[in-house]
Amino acid sequence: MGTAISMGMLDYAARADSRLHGGVVKVFAEESKVLTMAHVIDIGTENTYEYLVEGSLGNPAWRSIGESITASTGLINPAVEHTSILSDMIQIDRQRIGNRDFVASRIDATVRGLALKFDRDFFLGDTATDIKSMKGLKARITGALLTYAVDETGATTNGGYVNKSLAEIRKMIRSVRGLPGDKVLFMTGDMHDLLSQAVAAESQQNYLVVQGADGGVSSLIPSFERVRIVEIEDDHQGNEILAFNETRGTDTTTGSIYCVWMGKTQGQGLNFLAKRGNQGIFDLDPFVQNNTQREAPVEGRVGVVLNHPRTAARAAGFKTTNFGL
Repeated sequence: MGTAISMGMLDYAARADSRLHGGVVKVFAEESKVLTMAHVIDIGTENTYEYLVEGSLGNPAWRSIGESITASTGLINPAVEHTSILSDMIQIDRQRIGNRDFVASRIDATVRGLALKFDRDFFLGDTATDIKSMKGLKARITGALLTYAVDETGATTNGGYVNKSLAEIRKMIRSVRGLPGDKVLFMTGDMHDLLSQAVAAESQQNYLVVQGADGGVSSLIPSFERVRIVEIEDDHQGNEILAFNETRGTDTTTGSIYCVWMGKTQGQGLNFLAKRGNQGIFDLDPFVQNNTQREAPVEGRVGVVLNHPRTAARAAGFKTTNFGL
């Protein structure tokens, strides 16, 4: 079982083997909307991570003086997460390798592309269609042991769903374990706009205002039911990750909202895995000559751990005509 250390991404960057490695990790963490708030479990030199998932608790009972205690056993399920390799190659003509600004911009662009690819596959990755990829939340949330799914209701004959509302999102939030401050709602910007309009129409507070020590407003955090909202934007190819393009029946214009308990330490909620060293969470190898080009691979061996059956939920089937608007 894991004896690894869990830490925030910036802490992970500070512990990197070199300044270059730390800089790559820092750019990655700042570009990825998901990893910015995530904790990483350093699994050393291993490629897999063994852990336990709570299935059910025991059966405690009251007893009288002198009465024996009947032992009860809960259900703990062993689980294994396999890490996957996400990579890209930086290629720079030998005539430009001396231009530090150009080289830095190419490294930055490549790392940002990797971060957006990671965000895409965190939600949409499916090992059933690409065995090499990371298994995303959409594929994991099946209503079975690992996760709890809140799916569509009120189907019409053409496959659209008309009964979606704020109540459905509240139901999803309650289905995920953890305090409100430890949860995150992931959605597209268009979905956030619809949610904001619906909340305003319901005359409820739309934002959590954080006050500074002097009583002034220091930041404005979009939230719903005290759960932070994070907008997921485009992937590395400019395609919207959580767009209104999911199919329900014959309707191809529905979308989803995800709620995730982001763990703060090993054994809580959702954590990420990273293999240590030059195969850690996105390290850059030295440039080598290949004909007229200088090439350097950037890659990381990473994974996702869901430590509890109620770590994540997905509310699917939303349309732009929902929320009672």
